[in-house]
Amino acid sequence: MVARPCDLRHTACGSKKSTSHCTTSTIQVDLDGIDPTKDTSLEGLGAAIDAISGLSAAITADGRLEIDSAGSDFEFTFSDDTSGVLTTLGINTYFSGSDARDIEANSVVAAAPGMIAATLEHSPGDNGNALALADLRDMTIDSLIGLSLTDTIVRENMEVQQQQISGVNADEETINLLSYQRVYHGSARFIAVVDELLQKQLAIV
Repeated sequence: MVARPCDLRHTACGSKKSTSHCTTSTIQVDLDGIDPTKDTSLEGLGAAIDAISGLSAAITADGRLEIDSAGSDFEFTFSDDTSGVLTTLGINTYFSGSDARDIEANSVVAAAPGMIAATLEHSPGDNGNALALADLRDMTIDSLIGLSLTDTIVRENMEVQQQQISGVNADEETINLLSYQRVYHGSARFIAVVDELLQKQLAIV
C-alpha cells in the first residue's frame, strides 16, 4: 500500500473588524492504515488543533470533536484535506445523509451559502475552488477507466430505465398489434362462414 500525503491545511484570520492578517498552518494526519499505532486518533487531531494559537478543540462526552475560535473577532477555515478526515467528521461537507434515500444539502450551507469555500488562496476575489468544482464534470477519473462523469453510461442507463417505465416498448406493441390482427381475421372468417351458411339455408327454403 502506498501512503498518500495526509495533511490538513488550516488558515486563521482576524475578521474585518480589526485586521485581515492571516496565518496558515499544516496539521499532519496519518490515516493510511499501514501502521495503526501511528495513525492519528481523534484525540490526537483535537490536540493538534488545540495547539494552534487562537483555536480550542476538545472531545465532547458523546465522542464529537468540538472546535471553537478565540473570540468573535477571529475566524478560521480548513482546506486542502488530503487525508479525508474532514469528510469523515462531517466538517466542510456539502451534503448530509447516509445514502440516496436521505441525501440533502448541508443545513448550514443551505442557510448561509456564503460559507461555501469558493477560494483556494483565502484571498478576496479568488474563485479557484469554485472553478475546480465546475471542472469536475469534465475531469477524467482513473476509477472510471479514464472517463469523465459526463462520459459514463450512467445517464444512458437511467434514460433506458425511464423509457422502460414511461415510454413505448416497440417490441411489445408489435406483438399486441399482431395479436389484434389475428383476432380480427378470425372474427372476419367466422362472420363469413355464418353468412355463407345463412345463404345456403335461404337457398334451400
